[in-house]
Parts: sequence; C-alpha cells; structure tokens
Amino acid sequence: MRKLNVLMVVCCFLLLASSAQAQTSCVKVKFEIDGKEVDQKFKVVLHINNEVIEPSMIGKGFIVPPDLKNHETVGVQFLSGEYDLFFESVHKSAFETDWIVGVDKPPFDNENISSENPDPPGKKLLIIHYITFVPKNGEETRVVVKVYK
Repeated sequence: MRKLNVLMVVCCFLLLASSAQAQTSCVKVKFEIDGKEVDQKFKVVLHINNEVIEPSMIGKGFIVPPDLKNHETVGVQFLSGEYDLFFESVHKSAFETDWIVGVDKPPFDNENISSENPDPPGKKLLIIHYITFVPKNGEETRVVVKVYK
C-alpha cells in the first residue's frame, strides 16, 4: 500500500511538472547580416499596447511572456550592436516558431525586394530588416521592413 501511495505522488508530481513546462514556451533566435549568421549578443523587447516588456533571455532565445496570449499582435524590438530593429505588428502565432532575424545591406538580396511594392518616389532604400518565422512543421513566413532616406 505504501509503494502505491509513493507511486501516485510521483505520478502527480510528473504531471504537474510537465503541464507547467508545456505552458512556458521559448523562441530560439538566430541573427544574420547579409545572409551570414553572426554570433553577437542581442536583446528582444516586446511592445504590448503602452507597456514595454523585456522577456527573460535563455541562451540564444527568450521565454514568451504569458501576457502575450491575450493580444493578437505585438511590437517587437530587436537590439544587437549597432542595430535597433523594430517590427510593428507581429502576430501571436509567430511566438510558436523559431526566428531568424536579419539585416540586408546594399546590394539587396532579391528575396527581400518585392516588385509588387516599388520604392516610393524620391526615396532611397537604405537597409532592409526582417524576421523569418520557422515553424516546427509547415512553411516559413517572413516580415520585411524597408528603411528609406
């Protein structure tokens, strides 16, 4: 009888531990410049309504704050070295994927230049930055931001 009680306590503990772990998700992040991965420190800052949240960093990733599930989109700021990149509207589903944050400097990669959206007249394209969302299964998607002078 005593062994059965101990076994039940251990099973309950394992169930609780696994459910707590399932509620915490982590986004792994790679940073690249001109298509080449760079190994430098970075920080992610989330902008939700008028609140600024700095998620806990773990290695090359961050823990998704629980508050995020109550919002459809979030502003994401990525800071690394000389780069301060802002993505205005990242959907909450993107936080269930891994990310590749990138900077594309001239000459630009054709993958980041869309012929559907030509450059505004009188403006010069300075830099492009993007996040590629890499799901566990399914197709990658990408958010591209063009910065003009």
